[in-house]
Amino acid sequence: MYNRSLAKIHDESYAHLAEGAANFLRKINPPIRGPLVDLGCGAGNLLAALSDQIEVAYGFDLSPDMILRAKAKNPGFNFGVANLFDVRIPPAQVVTMIGEILSYACHGETNPSKSVVPFLNRIRTQLQDGGILLFDVLTDIRDYNYHHSGEEATWTLLMNSTQAGDEVTRKLTIFQKKPESGLYAKTTEYHHLKVFQNEQMTQWLTETGFEVVTMQAYAESALPAGRIAYYCRKA
Repeated sequence: MYNRSLAKIHDESYAHLAEGAANFLRKINPPIRGPLVDLGCGAGNLLAALSDQIEVAYGFDLSPDMILRAKAKNPGFNFGVANLFDVRIPPAQVVTMIGEILSYACHGETNPSKSVVPFLNRIRTQLQDGGILLFDVLTDIRDYNYHHSGEEATWTLLMNSTQAGDEVTRKLTIFQKKPESGLYAKTTEYHHLKVFQNEQMTQWLTETGFEVVTMQAYAESALPAGRIAYYCRKA
């Protein structure tokens, strides 16, 4: 998932939400100083945007190609390839999961609370008093049967999204121009995600011991339709 072609496209053309989340965190007063743990860090754009005020940071992602890009952007931070639920979360002031990370991790689970609730407890345990958890997921406020396309000079991306119950499958087809030949290489990826109920997620967070505010944007960066962000403080 997120092989070299898609990792490059996502890094260079779809980084606005990570950067928006960084802008949101930058406006918090008193300023955050870290440590910051970015779960599902992708190409490290959030950490790069906060590198002038965060001294210690950790990034984890399932995609080795994304981690290579994150390391190149953030040579002073710590990165690893890992499944979300397998990460040994370091002590932190802030934990982030930007870009439907929990929806990805819970696909195929008939009872996601068995994974999500213990995981939220693990995060809370590692957060400082008053620490922040910031993340977003797909929620059941829209239908996810739709098409999307994007293109730039050297690539075209086609996405077909289908929904069955609370499971979403995205077929992504990428045509990327090879600089040496000018020909296009085709790659295909399938991404599987879980759709959550907003009320249920809010309940899990509250019962875990977080104060919760729901949002539909990170600073000036609006979330795609159906996605909700959760700004949580350790109570």
